[in-house]
Amino acid sequence: MLLIPEGSLLKAMPGKTGSLSLSLILVFCGVLSSHLAAQPPQSQTPSESQSLESQLDVGIKLISEGRFTEAVGVFSQIKQLFPLDARPYFYSGMAFTDAGRLTAAALELGEAVRLDPQHKESMILQASVFARLKQKYKQAARTPWVTVPTDPAEPE
Repeated sequence: MLLIPEGSLLKAMPGKTGSLSLSLILVFCGVLSSHLAAQPPQSQTPSESQSLESQLDVGIKLISEGRFTEAVGVFSQIKQLFPLDARPYFYSGMAFTDAGRLTAAALELGEAVRLDPQHKESMILQASVFARLKQKYKQAARTPWVTVPTDPAEPE
């Protein structure tokens, strides 16, 4: 089951209206409906599936507590154990987005979309991240004395 952390992108976004808000609403409405019936990959045993679900729950809880770095660490461990499951990539993308690391979020969400092209929420969140990145760089281009903030994890 896909859960959306309480403190995540669902929080009120003052001053944000239009397509971004609509996109976020669509993401979270679709997330709940599409993943209530989601099944883990067929190659997993029931105990592996329970382990995966409990690990995802830990990471989701960390996101809701605002502990994004720790959440990404949990999802990275899950990706090592279940490399073909798109959910840890989606949640990593969500954690990176909430932490303001949009480039890293776009990469994680791109992998989630590659692994599960039917997961509309990953595509919508990825598009939202791309739009925010585009706006950030457009704003920086209009103000030449301001440097564009970079993702601390990216080499310069």
